[in-house]
Amino acid sequence: MSPWRISRCGLDRTADLQAFVERTFRETYTAYNTAEDMAKYVRESFAIEQIRTELNDAETLYLAMENDQGYVGYAKLKHAEPKDITLPTAPNLELCRFYIDQPYHGRGLAQILMKACFEAVRGEGAHGLWLGVWSQNTRAIKYYQKEGFTKVGTQIFVLGEDPQVDDVLFRKGDPA
Repeated sequence: MSPWRISRCGLDRTADLQAFVERTFRETYTAYNTAEDMAKYVRESFAIEQIRTELNDAETLYLAMENDQGYVGYAKLKHAEPKDITLPTAPNLELCRFYIDQPYHGRGLAQILMKACFEAVRGEGAHGLWLGVWSQNTRAIKYYQKEGFTKVGTQIFVLGEDPQVDDVLFRKGDPA
């Protein structure tokens, strides 16, 4: 039996999920952004009320990866299409967030969680998965390319008051 469990989060997980998603975001991006921009983005995107709203939204799903000590990763997926980019399939899911806790990097957990994301693509009746990744996050871009994603465009992501360029990547879903 695998020590890693992946499950869909419900409202009963709001508080512990909120703490984990905020922490992993801060650990990943604080060094690259001003304190003011981080504070604004975190306040707007990771407030407990926002996470509760997202968990209650039928168009959004959170997948949590856990072991006996708690969360080790998560993915946030949403029924959505990019604004100014036409993808080769529709409908698709957006991979809004995808994080493995830093102490667990290099253990193959991202591949396991990504497989669960593509199972969700099939389960939700979607045909592909797309995401925006900060164009300066070369580690993440290399990982997504290894997973079969290709760049299909760019978009602006505003962190606080700072407009940043994201690469938009896409991968068609695996056949059932």
